[in-house]
Amino acid sequence: MPAKHKENTAKTITPEQWVAFATAHRQHGNITEAARLAGISRSTAARAIRSDDTFPLYRRARDIAKGLLPEGVKDYEKLGVEASRAVADFSYFRLRYFGRVSTPWATHTANLVAEKLRTPDKEFICCNEPPGVGKSTFWTIDLPAWLICRDRAVRIQLGSSAQSTAEDYVQQLRREFEREVPAEAPEDLKAKGLAVDAVATLIDDFGGFKPPRGEPWTTSQFVVKQVGDRPKQNKEATVRALGRDTKFLGKRCDLSVW
Repeated sequence: MPAKHKENTAKTITPEQWVAFATAHRQHGNITEAARLAGISRSTAARAIRSDDTFPLYRRARDIAKGLLPEGVKDYEKLGVEASRAVADFSYFRLRYFGRVSTPWATHTANLVAEKLRTPDKEFICCNEPPGVGKSTFWTIDLPAWLICRDRAVRIQLGSSAQSTAEDYVQQLRREFEREVPAEAPEDLKAKGLAVDAVATLIDDFGGFKPPRGEPWTTSQFVVKQVGDRPKQNKEATVRALGRDTKFLGKRCDLSVW
């Protein structure tokens, strides 16, 4: 479609339609359904989400929708169809929110970790993975994000030989819980069939994650908002960065990744 035609299409959409779309999309996270309800084509709606600088009416409507629908935590029993499938299916989770195509080892390992977390014993898993398969991304972003969306009370430690490296991991993970626009995949990974554009954000389907004022939300540790806005029952952070020589109080955690 020529750029001029795209521009004219966007101009025919009224501010009221953009507000209807932004509100519906914020409510249930489904672009197709929100676009249908607002009378906007899905392609135009998707372009607005990915490039809101060129769609000022949508950007304004999104701010209005934020005021109409604050980012409350969505109760697990009231999750939408896509979110309910995502917490049960790791491959679908990382494809929907991160645009990453899962390999068999990643799906198997995620399910293995989830299974071991349910046992009363202290479990140890040693994974040997070759270079270039995305193990850092898997262990420090995709898997922790999935586990947190399944249980916001989980406690995770991300460790590395250097504290600064561990903090980089925590910061990257935290950004995914702040993301308001679905991620776009790099063109080279698309060409190789390893990634696609994400279709939703974690906030879209699970509600807000940033905690009330006073709770940590830093590069070294953060606590996510709990279901029902209840305070976290244990004192440990949801995710904490640890270096090999880091000194810290409290050693309790559910998952420690090194």
